[in-house]
Amino acid sequence: MASNTIIHPFYGEGTCTALSIFGRLKLHMTFKNNSIELIEEFDETSQVLLLRKRRSKSDLGKQNDWTYEVGESEKQFDPNKDAIVESQLNPIFVRQDSPTQLIFRIRHLFHPPEVYSVSIENNSNNKGQSIVVRTSNRKYYKRIEIPEMNFLSIPLESKDLQWKYANNTLIITYCKPNKLVEIEARQRQERQKLNLVN
Repeated sequence: MASNTIIHPFYGEGTCTALSIFGRLKLHMTFKNNSIELIEEFDETSQVLLLRKRRSKSDLGKQNDWTYEVGESEKQFDPNKDAIVESQLNPIFVRQDSPTQLIFRIRHLFHPPEVYSVSIENNSNNKGQSIVVRTSNRKYYKRIEIPEMNFLSIPLESKDLQWKYANNTLIITYCKPNKLVEIEARQRQERQKLNLVN
């Protein structure tokens, strides 16, 4: 385990604690006087981002819940805390990155393929864009934010967006722009400087 100062491209300077376990490099980072907490996990061999989750403190200092940007929540039903359990048939949204693509999977979608449409739309607050999934039968709607693209003010391009439907899963892929690929390469170099990458 190592603790270092690190420069994150979106959050600036912070404190980072690193741990290598079961082929994963886990980074726990805090920013802006511990008001923002970020956890990232990378595959140690490929250096592909497997998980990114973030949380911040409320105005009164209470920790908010984790927001998962990449990877899947490991939250499980706790009979001592949870009054109801979420249906196993509800759609499940997961982002999984590759070196060249942003990949979004929405599982447990049981409508026929022809009802789905996937498009790029401006956000209502005029801050960036989203990928929007909707069905013609009005049974499903999802707005997919890509924080890195909005932070970098990179417009989404329809030519880089593809999707397919198979096995009750909608798979959406978006080609990473060169600027984002370059930033991720610099992040890896930063981890190498801190001896966090072989």
